[in-house]
Amino acid sequence: MILILFVAAIISFVVAYFNRESYLDSIIILLIVFINALLGYLEERKADKAIEALKKMQSTKVKVRRNKLIKYVDSKKIVKGDIVLLEAGDRISADGRLIDTNILKIDESSLTGESDAVIKDAKVIEKETILSERKNMVYAGTNVVYGKGLYVVTQTGMNTEIGAIAKSLDEEKPELTPLQKRINGISKVLTIIISIVILIMFIVSIFKNMSITEALLLAISLAVAAIPEGLPAVITIILSLGMTSLAKKKAIVRKMSSVETLGNTEIICTDKTGTITQNKMTLKEIYFDHKVINSDELMEENLFFIIWL
Repeated sequence: MILILFVAAIISFVVAYFNRESYLDSIIILLIVFINALLGYLEERKADKAIEALKKMQSTKVKVRRNKLIKYVDSKKIVKGDIVLLEAGDRISADGRLIDTNILKIDESSLTGESDAVIKDAKVIEKETILSERKNMVYAGTNVVYGKGLYVVTQTGMNTEIGAIAKSLDEEKPELTPLQKRINGISKVLTIIISIVILIMFIVSIFKNMSITEALLLAISLAVAAIPEGLPAVITIILSLGMTSLAKKKAIVRKMSSVETLGNTEIICTDKTGTITQNKMTLKEIYFDHKVINSDELMEENLFFIIWL
């Protein structure tokens, strides 16, 4: 659609030049294209800034042993061979081999989907095993839930296991959204119709004894009038409003076209642990003394009895 508008602006400029008319139409069309691009850029830039801010918040300090000294280093500056100290609550920033543990338990749900914390140790594994059974390895993106440990970094960044998953997602070819497909369809139909109109008008004008130049200019003028110049701007404004509305509800949309895609979504398949749920148990009901007690109705004596049990 934008390409058609550019063509329309050029054609409008040519018509105005030959007819010695104002270039106002050409300027308006180009202005619409500019506003359309500017709106899209500003909204997506705003989303990018919000995502960058979130990334900065996620940046963590890691306790590393270097030159026999223990220091806190930014997680982005970890390199292969670093010896990292782990404690309960730490988020692991790089893959590595454990060299010492003390009742170490790690939540690997973000990587394997297993909701239960995995007990880790530094024992050597003789045979090749699958990722979820490598008890002497720790992986980036997972969390320490209990105990302490010490590991040597073996892989960082995109070379980690979670980095490999990210790479595989990047290799996916981007697909056009339903809206983009429809707009492309409309553009093709318009191009065909406009081309036919130009041809018919040109032939009719020639039969009415008009000069070739006049016939061509008339056909082109009609074609420019048939192009909906405001359509791209209207679509961009509507999507921009959608992005703003979602942002108010604390949902950041990075690409403007995703707003329309989300509106067409009927089924979302997702791993619930860490996304929909927090992998935390919540007390709802208790069966006590031959009856079910709701958590809101618990009396202090009942609670004391349960704790005692």
